[in-house]
Amino acid sequence: MKKVLLFFVLIVSAAFSLSACSPVKYNEELLKDGGFDAFTGGEEGVSSDYWIIDKDRADSSDIQISKMTASGHGNVVRMYSQSSSKEDYNYIYQEVAVKKNSYYKLAIDIYTKKTTAETPKTVTKTGAFIGVLEDDAFVRDAVFQTNGEWVQRREIYFYNKDYTTIRVALRVGTAANPANAGTVEDVDLQFDNASLQMLKKSDVPKVVLDSDALLYRLTKNAKDYSTGFGVFLTVFLCVVSAALSYTLYHFIRRGLRAKDAGEPLTFSRLKPAHLLAIVLGAAFLIRIVLQSFVAGYDEKTSPNYFSELFRLLNDSFFAGWSDVLQTPTGRSQTPGMLLVYGVLSGIRQLFNIEYGAAGNDLLAKIPGIIADLLAAGYIFLYARKTTGEKTAFMFGLAYAVLPAVFLTSAGWGSADSLMGLFLILGFFALLDKKYVMLCVYTTLALVFNQKALYVLPLVAVFLGYIFYRDAEKRGKLIVTAVACVLGFWIISFPFTNFAENPFYVFVQYTVLTKVTEGGALLPVIGYTTLDAFNFYAMINGNFASYTGIQGGFDIVIALSVFAGVIALYFKRKNRADLVLLSAFSITAIFMFTLGMQPYSMVFALALLLLYVLIANEKRVFFILSAFSLTTALNILLVLSADGLIGEALKAKDYTASAASLLNPVWTIIFSVINVLLILYFAYVVYDITYKGNLKNIMPKGDDSGDSFVLAKVKGLFAGKKG
Repeated sequence: MKKVLLFFVLIVSAAFSLSACSPVKYNEELLKDGGFDAFTGGEEGVSSDYWIIDKDRADSSDIQISKMTASGHGNVVRMYSQSSSKEDYNYIYQEVAVKKNSYYKLAIDIYTKKTTAETPKTVTKTGAFIGVLEDDAFVRDAVFQTNGEWVQRREIYFYNKDYTTIRVALRVGTAANPANAGTVEDVDLQFDNASLQMLKKSDVPKVVLDSDALLYRLTKNAKDYSTGFGVFLTVFLCVVSAALSYTLYHFIRRGLRAKDAGEPLTFSRLKPAHLLAIVLGAAFLIRIVLQSFVAGYDEKTSPNYFSELFRLLNDSFFAGWSDVLQTPTGRSQTPGMLLVYGVLSGIRQLFNIEYGAAGNDLLAKIPGIIADLLAAGYIFLYARKTTGEKTAFMFGLAYAVLPAVFLTSAGWGSADSLMGLFLILGFFALLDKKYVMLCVYTTLALVFNQKALYVLPLVAVFLGYIFYRDAEKRGKLIVTAVACVLGFWIISFPFTNFAENPFYVFVQYTVLTKVTEGGALLPVIGYTTLDAFNFYAMINGNFASYTGIQGGFDIVIALSVFAGVIALYFKRKNRADLVLLSAFSITAIFMFTLGMQPYSMVFALALLLLYVLIANEKRVFFILSAFSLTTALNILLVLSADGLIGEALKAKDYTASAASLLNPVWTIIFSVINVLLILYFAYVVYDITYKGNLKNIMPKGDDSGDSFVLAKVKGLFAGKKG
């Protein structure tokens, strides 16, 4: 039996080796009748043995397709229409066998004459198109002109990932939706020398490889991918979020009991360096594993993801900035993030990492991952000074493995975690009365993300109060403030051709306003909310359009939140309250303003964890746990619905239809839960900062140490045996 199995393995291996060694025929012509010698015209929808006229289109269109002889070109195919009023288009296509994960070049000679603009209802033009029907929105090229000349060798390059056969098409139509082509008048198009060849990667021009606008990708739609793994991951990580919260609560109570009993708060066999290594190792391992099977957002799914800037910065670190800053993507970024993108783009080119490859996806997520690791490390080190090594280990580990946190950096692919790191460092400095460093870290947070404006007013008022109260610190604060403003200006200066304003971050604030090319202030996002579980989603407002007047409500809400938290701070003037009030400020703006995204809540979670660490407040711990769960669920549902979990998605545009994939019932349910949570959060904030009522987590063994949820659950089963 063993010999038979061995013989079978050898036969299979030999067959595989022979097939693997078969030569790949690069640069071989794959299209038949590219010179249209056998082309005869539209007969029953079939023009020859190779080229096919779309029969449905041919039946309804008066755009004539025929063969003719052109000077210098011999036989060509002609698409002709004179004074047509039909809203139509037409094409011929040829089905070709292709190989997966291969590069191709499609080329054609095109002659255009008497192509005209469409009717005034649109701004596009009729023209000649070559492309691939499997992915017509991306893999195509067009010619618009009326001078009656041949355009020699229009070439497009594409990377075929998923298909074994494709349909190469030559079409007359428009640059908009070909199914609603508009009026096509006086068209005279001719095609010749159609060609399709498979290329070695080295034969693809470098400028094409570095630019996704030139190198198209043929991938199947997200709906073709299985979402089973996405459902599993969603359920699993939500369970992990709940279990992690309960475990942390349990260890906090045990640590308090040990402290009361005078027991050692250290691990007898593990040194602090070992504990820190475990925290950082766990954080890094989870993120590296996650990023390998969660695609994250790229330029085809979200214009704010920095893969788009990788594409724009395709020459070197210093090249392409002027082009980047003329795009909506470049304008939406802060100066710090643009610098990060530039450095990453330089690293990608230095190591010849292909744009769109797995290595590129990992590189794009590295800044957020590193920021998470540093934040977890600093939380451990700070907690160790105040609570002991055991509790510090649990707090550092909690931030390291909290699903909502690592889903943001390693799943969604958001480098906004850099802002979260500097916010955490800033509030550590605040608690230690290092006000100079508080200024520096807050400025750096703003350099990397506009969302730092959610807490900037509160921090600024606090520093103004310190300036007023403490004469000895005035000199340092003045020098620091000037240095921070100057430093921000220096960092921003290379990017000031946007609105000619080094402080453009303040006027293109993501939620409130943006600056258009003409300098006008307009709402930056044309939807009430993007995917977040908040008030607008509660009323089924995901991706619903809104006007500038509605955007004005954002300003009113934000100013109201800032005024409220500032007033609450001055009731007791306790600097520890600033941590809680800042977390509430972020959460309230997230919950009641427009254009929010799920990961915006992560920064509030970081501050809530920090407040639990310093204040040991039971109700805040419950709020932290609840929002950790809903935030993780929110991010997971969006990633799963868009097909970004399991299969690496590089396929479809991120449009309003993506949000419609979310189950509206569940979206509304969890949005209602989030709104109820923020109302409870508001009550807790008022009770703590105005009345001074803290309800501490109690040591283990004291029944009052249970959260009110656990106490209610235990009460249901009290006295019931068997």
